[in-house]
Amino acid sequence: MWDRPVPWWLSCLSICVVGILVYSNAFQNSFHFDDETSIINNPSIRQLGDLAAIWRYSPARFLTYLSFALNYRLGGLDVFGYHLVSLVIHLACALLVWLLVWQLSRTPALRGSWPSTGASLSALLAALIFVAHPLQTQAVTYIAQRAASMATFFYLISLYCYAEARLTGQAGKKKPTLFLLLTASALSGIMALFSKETALTLPFVILLYEVFFFRSSSAVNWKFVAALVIVFMMVPMLLVLNGLIEFGVEQAIPAATYVRTQPSVLMTYLRLVIFPANQNLDYDVPLALSFFEVRTLFSLALLLALGFAGVRLFSSRRALSFGIFWFFLTVLPESSVIPLPDAIYEHRLYLPMVGLAIALSLLFKDILKSWKPMAAWSVL
Repeated sequence: MWDRPVPWWLSCLSICVVGILVYSNAFQNSFHFDDETSIINNPSIRQLGDLAAIWRYSPARFLTYLSFALNYRLGGLDVFGYHLVSLVIHLACALLVWLLVWQLSRTPALRGSWPSTGASLSALLAALIFVAHPLQTQAVTYIAQRAASMATFFYLISLYCYAEARLTGQAGKKKPTLFLLLTASALSGIMALFSKETALTLPFVILLYEVFFFRSSSAVNWKFVAALVIVFMMVPMLLVLNGLIEFGVEQAIPAATYVRTQPSVLMTYLRLVIFPANQNLDYDVPLALSFFEVRTLFSLALLLALGFAGVRLFSSRRALSFGIFWFFLTVLPESSVIPLPDAIYEHRLYLPMVGLAIALSLLFKDILKSWKPMAAWSVL
């Protein structure tokens, strides 16, 4: 069954139908928590044309708040419009995951091997996992956390355009096409950065993509990557120097305690990926007072084992290894040395879920490839 192509229109239709069915009961969910300050009591979004007011309120998430201003202009405080836009963004992200897996099959490292064999079905499965996984609920239905899905949307467009430019260059196509793709990648990356700060990892994911899928065939496009890194570093620095954003976070957990607690937080995330039971908006996570606590040591050991598996799989199962490293890299901004007021939130896994969805789709493929088609389809 993995060798049978799935028509592109059927894949897109399936992804959208599943996503709409999953979130069909969310359109009248009320505003909660941060929605009050971000939307209900936020005067900066009252006038869509007053871009300066939106910029002053949150320059680091300017595009996210601009989307709230658009929602307010069209429907005031009617929650339906806000949920509709958030769902459309989520569906678009899932379609981009589908495109990204399709694209992986065309890279020099994977061309002629998996996932080029059965790529359409594998891409569909990865996108379905992404669109329907319960861990995505918070980023989709908690309106203020639209920042996570918007940043992921532009992030994936940027990566896709960059990889397409590399493939276009190898195919010897005209330079204008290459220039347009690289320009689209850069602009999308900047838009991701102004949706949520976690998009800072994009240049490093591009480098990861280069190492995994292009390294053996041609040199890294260092000029573009270096320019992207410089822009991504300069933008937040300029905002800080102008006093528009601050590094300090009010009521943040002490840095040392935050770092010690994150191994168990990451294990909680991974457990929820495999077995999403007892989900919570506000987890009561015990803060680690030492690295030598049993819970922390056990979590560190399992995370090291997963990282080691990613390294070992590089040569034989490169796409699976890429998914593992995507998770570790994209989760870093909110689960590392930068202390935040809360140790864990499910919406922080929205972007890392892209890598996990790719990895899970490959694991499913390995498990089910020897099954009879009807049984495999039933499980999927």
